[in-house]
Amino acid sequence: MENENFYIFFNKLSVSCFFISVFFVLFITVLCNEYMPISFFLCLKILGLSAFFLFIPDFFYLYFKQRKNSSRVISVEISTILLMALIFFIGLIKANPFLTYFLILIPFLAFLYSLLQWKFLEFIQVVAFVFLVSIILFSFFYGQGYHFPLFAKRVALGGANIDTMFHCAISNMFKTNLYPSTGLDGAPLLHYHFGSHALFAMISRVLGINSINFYNIAYPILFIPLFIKSFFIFLNRLSVYIFKQPINLLVASTFVLFLHIVYWILALGHLGHPFVSESNLISLLLFFLILSFLISLGKDYCELIVILFVFIGVFLISFTKISTGIVSICLFSFYILRVNNFSKKTFAIIFTLCSLEILLISVFIFPHSTSTTNGLSIFRFSNVLQATMIFGRPSENLSLINYFFVIYLSISVLLREIKYFGQKKVYWMFANKKYLHIEILIISTCCGTFFGFMTLLKTQNASDFFYFTYTSYFLSIAFFVVYLCNLINNCNSNNKIQIKIFIIFIILNMIFVFRIINIPFICRIINISRVYKEIINTNIAFQAISKDTNKNIFSQFLKDLNAIDKDYNKKNTCVFIPHTERWYYDSQKHHKYGSPFVTPAFSGIPLIDGVPEYAKRRNRYGYSQYSHKTRNITTTEAIHAAREEGYAEIIIFTHVKYELVQKRYQLNTKE
Repeated sequence: MENENFYIFFNKLSVSCFFISVFFVLFITVLCNEYMPISFFLCLKILGLSAFFLFIPDFFYLYFKQRKNSSRVISVEISTILLMALIFFIGLIKANPFLTYFLILIPFLAFLYSLLQWKFLEFIQVVAFVFLVSIILFSFFYGQGYHFPLFAKRVALGGANIDTMFHCAISNMFKTNLYPSTGLDGAPLLHYHFGSHALFAMISRVLGINSINFYNIAYPILFIPLFIKSFFIFLNRLSVYIFKQPINLLVASTFVLFLHIVYWILALGHLGHPFVSESNLISLLLFFLILSFLISLGKDYCELIVILFVFIGVFLISFTKISTGIVSICLFSFYILRVNNFSKKTFAIIFTLCSLEILLISVFIFPHSTSTTNGLSIFRFSNVLQATMIFGRPSENLSLINYFFVIYLSISVLLREIKYFGQKKVYWMFANKKYLHIEILIISTCCGTFFGFMTLLKTQNASDFFYFTYTSYFLSIAFFVVYLCNLINNCNSNNKIQIKIFIIFIILNMIFVFRIINIPFICRIINISRVYKEIINTNIAFQAISKDTNKNIFSQFLKDLNAIDKDYNKKNTCVFIPHTERWYYDSQKHHKYGSPFVTPAFSGIPLIDGVPEYAKRRNRYGYSQYSHKTRNITTTEAIHAAREEGYAEIIIFTHVKYELVQKRYQLNTKE
């Protein structure tokens, strides 16, 4: 019976999340209209894959949990991770396209089957709610300037965001070479958390979509709903763990969205929404799936198979985002040691696995490039003072107050318990793990703060600190929501108060979405009409680029790169563009450092000598790994360099009399 109740919850959650995917596709299709960069059939494939991630784990859970003696490892959380790994493997082996159609058709049937179990009024209520949520999420995602439905046209106009170009380049290079590289001068291994880039590369290969369109269209359709599902699974597990009762999905959704909007806009809005960071979102998705799985096991002893599964998950998280991985290692290690009563055997296993994790992170992920900052500079007083003054601005002060408020809340709960039960009774409760959820929260907050501040001392970059605090930020929202839902359930057993809260939330969102009140920042971020205006303006500007000779050359260049990207025999091909070709190296006026990434991002093949002079001393975006190369070579030298690096073909792009010239040289013959 318990398994059926959980399945009903998962079913409602999956259907709600899938409608977010549907509305994202609908919004993009309507706003782009005839300028839609991908076909309708490709949209169906993306939706099918979204349904695959959302519904198939639920059916696995129901099937295996009904069998006797089923393993504790079998869960929706682990099934979701395994299915993501399955799609990655299918992309890796370049499976037959027929298998892709089969994988997409079955989830649609699962969605229809799940939908038949809903009541009509319940269905209408959920669709209306999800529609408003989708407007907010869509506006948040595309309103930050990182992603754009017509991103390729934005690149042609020179207004692309460098972060998105950088990540597209790594992903497309991984699709070609099966290892991460920026491809700016050959394809050297990039020491970076490349988990999301590798996953996206293989999924884009399965879907038959280029990296540019995947990051800007397919990624939000697939993974924002999946992250929301993982977060709400954790909410439900946490509520059952603490209060022995599931959450009300509608009320919890109301609180989550409202807290998230207020919290984010007031505290962290200046740094960009977490959803725009692909690696951050995927790492948090995995984090909540694994933590939810652990909580579902209760306070029972963790067997070796569970510990291995958890640390494989931590390994994946670390490869996706270093900051989330470090917090996860500390938190999950503490949790396993705590439920196993700090046994020596468990400690030895945890110590061995943690050492292996740290070794792999330091060798394959942690940056090895040169830096202008001395390693011991974190202990300098000037650096400590400068890092501390970052918190002098109002936004950082407010975010820290919100961030640490959860610790104040935890301490107040403990003091209240001591007052009512006495110190000995509370100590006994601690020994019996009654407050294990509070311990989890405190450990994650302290780890995030410590490692975040140490990184801040090194880099003097506020965003590096907040990357470490994102985990506890979402955890704090989860705890707030669970306690608020429990408070409502205790206040009133019927649904009147829940309906009132839902109506209030609808009114608040009507205010936010339709701009009944004039709050400039909110109106700028949560405003779907702004995205539509940008799409119209981009199309108008793109049609006018024929008047600009340099832009016209660059637009033709992008078409040639798209043709190269579809070539399956491009692995041994490289591109050379002389530094005198300013139409390329100065193409991105918005972020000029993003110009060299255009070739690997669009074609998946590397440049030869593609780092311009102005980027030689740049440390970010992987430029520092090319700092030892100071060459500015000629065409003949480029051909020689390409042959030495083992390439079979080099494509040279130049312009002559306002026309783009493309020349191909086969390097296995002497020329």
